Amino acid sequence: MYTYEILENNTVKIRPITSKDIEENYFDNLEVLKKQLTDERFTIVSDVAFAKFTLRNEGYFVDNLWHVNDVQNNFDCDEETAQNILYWSMTNSTVIEYINETINLVATNENLNTK
Repeated sequence: MYTYEILENNTVKIRPITSKDIEENYFDNLEVLKKQLTDERFTIVSDVAFAKFTLRNEGYFVDNLWHVNDVQNNFDCDEETAQNILYWSMTNSTVIEYINETINLVATNENLNTK
């Protein structure tokens, strides 16, 4: 079994109701639903796309996200270690300072007034 939500702009989010609902015919039924929704001009989005859409609508910048694969493609480590590496990299004071300086530079170049 699956459920879907019709979101704004004819966007649809499809997901299994529970992990137990992923059975042999789940994907066959899902393909039928996807075709029907596509024929009706709906856009089907993943949970990640929906999460990004939601966060963007709340004012968050989501166009540059990092994934554990960005670490694991270069280093032999488990997911938890990769998450820790990403955490310490992204919360590093030098990185945060550089981003804030770049925001100020770009805003100044756009002739925006400071508050």
